[in-house]
Amino acid sequence: MEFLGIVCGHQHKRVTVLDLQSRQLKCRLSPHIGNLSFVRTLHLQNNSFSSNIRLEIGHLFRLRKLDLGNSFFSGDIPVNISLCSSLEYLGLVGNNLSGVHAAGTLRKNNLVGEIPPSFGNPSSILRLSLDQNNLHGRVSFQVALGI
Repeated sequence: MEFLGIVCGHQHKRVTVLDLQSRQLKCRLSPHIGNLSFVRTLHLQNNSFSSNIRLEIGHLFRLRKLDLGNSFFSGDIPVNISLCSSLEYLGLVGNNLSGVHAAGTLRKNNLVGEIPPSFGNPSSILRLSLDQNNLHGRVSFQVALGI
């Protein structure tokens, strides 16, 4: 089943992709976003949410791609985003975020301070971009080989 910007899985008929990028949305992100327990891809970039990123996103355990770039999000990055253990891409570019709690594309925000040690052990993040912030410190990645 597929609607404009919404894809549902064949087996469970649950939302697996929510793609509302560049839809000129001007609202707050609903706390009900955490109910999309089967979502794997969430694209909300290029909108005007002008609110914090909801803590409920941390409930999306199957989430692989999360792009909230250029959507006027502010405040801290929720620490529980790290619970999204399948996350391969996190795009938060061009917002007004102020806390450093998760790895991903975090460039062009207002992140300040020491890069947290947790950046050295991302669960499955494939790309890390922190440029155009006021961060300092080192990132040393650990690579686990399944041998």
